Amino acid sequence: MKNNYSILILVVQCFCFSLNTNLSVGGDTISVNESVSSGQTIISSGENFELGFFRPADSRYYYIGIWYKRLNLQTVVWVANRDKPLDGADANLIINQGNLVLLDGLGNSIWSALAGNINPNISVTALLRDDGNLILSDVSKASMPSLLWQSFDYPTHTFLPGAKLGYDKRTQRKQILISWKSLTDPAPGLYSMEIDPKHAQYVIKWNKTTEYWASGSWDGQQFGSVPEMSVWNLFWTQPRKSCEVYAKCGAFGVCDEANATCNCLSGFKPRLDRQWNSKDYSGGCVRDQKVQCNAITEDTDSSWITSNMRVPASQDTNITVGKASQCRSACFYTCSCTAYTYDGSGNCSILTGDLYNLQQLSTNEIERTIFVKRGSPEGHSQSDRSKGTQEAHISHWHKAEGEAKVLMNENSDEAIDVPYFHLETILEATDNFSNENKLGQGGFGPVYKGNFPGEKEIAVKTLSSQSGQGIDEFKNEVTLIAKLQHRNLVRLLGYCINATEQILLYEYMPNKSLDTFIFDGTLCQLLDWKKRYDIILGIARGLSYLHHDSRLRIIHRDLKTSNILLDEEMNPKISDFGLARIVEGKVTEANTKKVVGTYGYMSPEYALDGLFSIKSDVFSFGVVVLEIISGRRNTGFYQSEEALNLLGYAWKLWTEKAETQLIEKSLLESCNRSEAIKCINVALLCVQEDPNHRPNMSDVIVMLGGEGTNLPTPNRPAFVKRTHASSTSSSSSDKKYIVSNNQVTITVEEGR
Repeated sequence: MKNNYSILILVVQCFCFSLNTNLSVGGDTISVNESVSSGQTIISSGENFELGFFRPADSRYYYIGIWYKRLNLQTVVWVANRDKPLDGADANLIINQGNLVLLDGLGNSIWSALAGNINPNISVTALLRDDGNLILSDVSKASMPSLLWQSFDYPTHTFLPGAKLGYDKRTQRKQILISWKSLTDPAPGLYSMEIDPKHAQYVIKWNKTTEYWASGSWDGQQFGSVPEMSVWNLFWTQPRKSCEVYAKCGAFGVCDEANATCNCLSGFKPRLDRQWNSKDYSGGCVRDQKVQCNAITEDTDSSWITSNMRVPASQDTNITVGKASQCRSACFYTCSCTAYTYDGSGNCSILTGDLYNLQQLSTNEIERTIFVKRGSPEGHSQSDRSKGTQEAHISHWHKAEGEAKVLMNENSDEAIDVPYFHLETILEATDNFSNENKLGQGGFGPVYKGNFPGEKEIAVKTLSSQSGQGIDEFKNEVTLIAKLQHRNLVRLLGYCINATEQILLYEYMPNKSLDTFIFDGTLCQLLDWKKRYDIILGIARGLSYLHHDSRLRIIHRDLKTSNILLDEEMNPKISDFGLARIVEGKVTEANTKKVVGTYGYMSPEYALDGLFSIKSDVFSFGVVVLEIISGRRNTGFYQSEEALNLLGYAWKLWTEKAETQLIEKSLLESCNRSEAIKCINVALLCVQEDPNHRPNMSDVIVMLGGEGTNLPTPNRPAFVKRTHASSTSSSSSDKKYIVSNNQVTITVEEGR
């Protein structure tokens, strides 16, 4: 002892239980006629502890022990036969004559839980609990099992929460901890820890006789010789670097770890100069110039601010693209996109809203290049590139008399409560209908983006001479939309008409139309299931308003994905009311000899017989829902085995109870499958062949919004299998179908 300093490490372990679950082959119990042999274990119910045979490193002996299940390094906390090791793996731990016994390969008893007189006729089980305690119980009376023995009464070298140290009056023995003889030998060593009841303290002894450390008396709060118990001991902290503190530099602020300061991203300035200068960076930064959605040029590098920095992954929406230009396009055409990153391997990250936790890299670090949308220089928006300069005092929101009223046949009883715009004003706003401002091509003509002073953005719909829409249809659309107010209907801002031009001005929808997203292999990934479900509900509410809640009962007659526009927050708005009809009072249907609509969305009774009703719109809604869920066009779909359109394919999967196969692959992770199946069920109810079987839109909203799953069972939808070119029509009518190549409209004319 003079020249040797012996250190006893007695482990007092506190285990943080894990909530992960794995299957335990052996369960947590040993019952009568069951045993644990080498290679077998039992595992506590919460998978915190495991009992079985183990062999310490560099040892030829085997032991029965308990260890932590989830630690990579095997950490044994209790050993049964530390005094009598097994000289081989051929052994069994069994329930034998009311006792838990360890037998070697020859059947000799090496260790047993109970000693003395034992009733061999009782029913006994051994259970490994989640606190590491192995208990032996008499379960002869299942309702009142009695404890016979537990490992917590016989600690070896580790003190677990719930275990006991002291003097056990029942067994008349001390409960002490004794160290291993060495790191590889569990046999009792020279060092022990026990309780000194006289002085209410822990003591550590050498060879069970020489006391060489004492904890000091317990005063109810701490041990006298352990002052550390009153001091916090910091062993872990997070975040470890100042730049890792969330939002330290505010929005668009960049943290520089080298000097612990914040700087604004290029193209930005401090929101609050005084706070920023006093090193309070929480206010963040704002843009020098405001971003106008799609006001920049996509393919111009000067339209993007580039910086090499660390970007927090939690703000990413990850999509898979083929090349960098597709990633740029995905951000450019998404108005909520603030910036994007691309790693060169097809991984595109779309960042939306304000950017936080941007970190400046040191010179030897390599991270992602971030591309941030640049604001449009003040006074240089696209509307300012028009040929003329408009004076600030001129108001664009005014009505004109004369020619417009004559063409529209306005009278005092049917005045159009929508502002009129001069053609010159619209030409200025659209830069003379330049291709740069063209948003797309509608069924009746092109649509352009326009800008008015005050940064008022509009969508300008021009009607081509080939569109077939005359003054009546134009007046119909203006009159109808002027009287409609609903968050899921596009808002009409004004119109222009003269002898040669028919123009409608709508609120600008920065995310364009629904078909732009759901039918594009890249952009579709930006619409997760929640967004698609909200879009479906929004369309249903807008259509229900037209059918049941507006002061006019309106049948749209041309509902399709390209007529569903999306605002900045991806809220759907029904547009294009050129074909809409008003029905009086409680009338819900009408007929026509001029059938106009879009192939693939028209109900059969309307396409074949000219009968249209609110149930015709319901049919179109069902088609739209199936397209939203599947990401496939009804008309462009082709399934070689059955040669069906999308409706037929959906019906086939429904009858086979395989409807989830209809869900687009990009939705599988985000998809709420019960909601998706409910939407498919509702869609199939909407496209049933008999209009009387289709639900009203008010019922559709209830079905979509309800929690219940007991929806009506749909009948076979109205779909037709494709026929070969040689097939002849069986129709007795001489109706002539004119279908456009771009899947826009279909017109059916009847001879007199």
